[in-house]
Order: sequence, then C-alpha cells, then structure tokens
Amino acid sequence: MKVNINNLTFGAFNETGFRSLFKKVITGENIENDPGITITFVGLTRIRKLNCQYRKKDNPTDVLSFGEPDISWPINNKSSIGELIICPRVVEKNAKRYGVTRDEELKRVVIHGALHLLGYDHKKCINDSQEEIYIRQEKYLKSASRLRLIK
Repeated sequence: MKVNINNLTFGAFNETGFRSLFKKVITGENIENDPGITITFVGLTRIRKLNCQYRKKDNPTDVLSFGEPDISWPINNKSSIGELIICPRVVEKNAKRYGVTRDEELKRVVIHGALHLLGYDHKKCINDSQEEIYIRQEKYLKSASRLRLIK
C-alpha cells in the first residue's frame, strides 16, 4: 500500500500513521488489492482557491477529495483511489471548535475523505437518520485511537 505525502506546509506528519490509518479503512471496506492514495497538505490560500474552483465555495475547507479520473467501481484493480488535499490550519481550528485533539480531527478528515474516494456520499442514510459515511467514519476513528498522525 502506497501513501504519498506532499507537505506544502510547515507541519510534521507521521507517514507510518497515515499508512496504518488508510489500511484500516481499505481492509474494513473489503478492498482486495492495496490501492494507494496521495495526501497533500496545503495552506489557507491554496485550499480556499481549490474550494472555490471545484466546489464554488469561496472559503477555506478542511479536506477536498479528488478521485482518479479513470477509476470505475469496484476499484479492486486500481493502483490509486485518488488524492486528499488537507489544510492543517482548518483542521486545527475545527479541532478547537469540537473540543478534540488536532490528531483526532486529522484522522477524522482523512477517513472521511478516503470514504468519499471509495464512493460514499452524504445521501446514503441508515434508517432514514444517520448518514452511512459518518457511521463508518466514527467506526474507523475508534479503531485508530492509538495511531498518531502528527509528529
């Protein structure tokens, strides 16, 4: 399993932690091969421009998910599921807002973004209440409590 990290910020990240976290999601979703993922960390200006360009929202966001253009489902024969663009400053702000650690919030956005790349969206609900993506996200987050992503 290949996890490529492009760090365009001043933060220090634990690549082994990202690999372990991504493996938990891939294994939990019964993906047969070990597809890779690219995670790019950017600043506020860049994430805001990308969010505006691709989502028409003129504000910074925590994570954007970009699937590989040639992926068809199921992805079992693909070598990469795509790229996550993450803004650590927004993740940190959200962590403070939600009363969690930066590490926990970073795990949450990585899991959430990976689930989007695997085909989950915000329309699928269980029992007409909770969205399936959030149920799965929190399940993987609990199983990753000991992992550290931030050095």
